[in-house]
Parts: sequence; C-alpha cells; structure tokens
Amino acid sequence: TLRWLMVASYLLITIYGFAVVLFSISAVVENYLVNTRVSEQQQDVDSLAWSLTSYVSEGEVAAIYNQAVEYSQKRSGRVVLVDGNGVVQVDALSSLNGRALDHDELNRVLWGGETSAHGFHKRVADTGSSGFAAFWQSIFPTATWDVYYVSAVTDASGGLYGAVLFSTSIQDLKDSVASIRTQTLIVLVAVGIAIMFAASFLANSVTRPITDLTKVIRRMGRGEFNLRVKVGGKSEVDELGRTFNDMSERLENIEHFRSEFVSNASHEIKTPLATMKSLAYVAKH
Repeated sequence: TLRWLMVASYLLITIYGFAVVLFSISAVVENYLVNTRVSEQQQDVDSLAWSLTSYVSEGEVAAIYNQAVEYSQKRSGRVVLVDGNGVVQVDALSSLNGRALDHDELNRVLWGGETSAHGFHKRVADTGSSGFAAFWQSIFPTATWDVYYVSAVTDASGGLYGAVLFSTSIQDLKDSVASIRTQTLIVLVAVGIAIMFAASFLANSVTRPITDLTKVIRRMGRGEFNLRVKVGGKSEVDELGRTFNDMSERLENIEHFRSEFVSNASHEIKTPLATMKSLAYVAKH
C-alpha cells in the first residue's frame, strides 16, 4: 500500500544516510588515531636507534640487549637489532638470533636508502576451535593488526651498521573504534525504530483522507450522491477533497433535477394518457 511504501522509503533513506555518515566518520577517526600513534611511535623508535649508536660502535651487546628488553616491556612490543645484511644480532625475546629477516620495511631501510620506515601487518590468530566454530573461523578469521617500525642504526663514522625493528600491536585502537561503531549502530537501530513509528504516523495522516475519499467514491457509485468528505486544511489532498465535494454537489443537483423531471414528465403524460384511454373506451362502446 501507499502507506507502507512511504514508511519503507523514509526508513531506507534515513538508515542509508546514517550508515554512510557513521562509517565515514568512524573511518576518519580510525585513520586519525592510527596515523597519530604511528607517527609518535616512529619518532620513538628513531630515538631508540640513535641511543643504540654508541653501544653498537663499542660492541656492547649486553647493554643493547638490556635496553631492547626494557623498551619492549614498556611499550608492549618486541625490539630486534639486525646488521647490514638483515641478520638478527639482538632479539628482546632471544628467539630470532642469527636468522635473516626479510620484511619490506627492513629492505627499504637497509637497501632502499630510507632512514626509517613502517608498515602494517595482519596476524591471523589460531583459536584451536573445532566443528562449526572452526568452520566459522575459516570464513571470518580472528585477526589482529601489528605495525613494524624500522629505523637505521649508524656507527661512529656514519656508516650504516644495521637497523632496529620494533613490532607492536595497534589492535587496541581498532577495537576502540569498533566498539564506538557498535554503540552507534545500536543508537541507529533505536533511531530507525522511532523513525518507523513517526513515518507510519505521517503516512497515515497523508493516506487516511485518500482512503476516506475512496470509500465515499465507492458509495457514490451505488447512487449515494449526498455524501461529502471532511476537509480541514490547505494541502493537495484537502484540495482534492474540495474538488470532490464540488463534483458531488453538482451530481446531487443533477440527480435532483433528473428526479423532478421524471416526476413532472410522468404527471404531465399521465393526464393525456387517461383522457385517451377514456375516449377509446367510449368509442368502443
């Protein structure tokens, strides 16, 4: 019906508008928060690389390791020091020592001529689930986002010794934005329900006069020309009601004139017919 078509149209337009605004704003907020943190942490890693220069030039591996562990613990991440060939010399977790790393961020610093670089890495977590949970996990895997920061480390003569790689998670930022987005969606659903009731009331106020007019027209089709519709405003629907009432009044007058004409004609014809009937009877007898 027209009423529910109007309600659905209002609801869809409103939800679409809110959704576009919601995801646009949340994307802008997320990008701002992530870029701000990445910029601050990159500067922090650059400072760490500069502070390690003296230890590197003097070969104080123990001091480098202690500082790497302390930095990793304070910033909830992992510090790795590699030489000019990308081979790990110091690892805060002591599990990658002697291994060659091949990350785009490292390559850009060691062989690309950049002094610092960073990149985002998606890490899919293994929940160890089975059955339907495993199937669901295969379709929608649980993933977290990490950032790799790399900063060049130079020796006392200014030559490139290697680089510091610091990896840390930014999932807390993404989770915060996702939480805000979820809360906003809940509000959006509540607003959508309110809009649905408001749109239903508005649509009913528009379609009710049309429904009443339709009922009256149907009764007029059965010969009830004395019917009128209530008109109380200046809208297009009210103007339609006034036009209908004018038409109904004219039809009623026409019907009244027709009834009078038929009645008068019947009366006028009845007397001659009676006279002719009497003459015919006299002539016959």
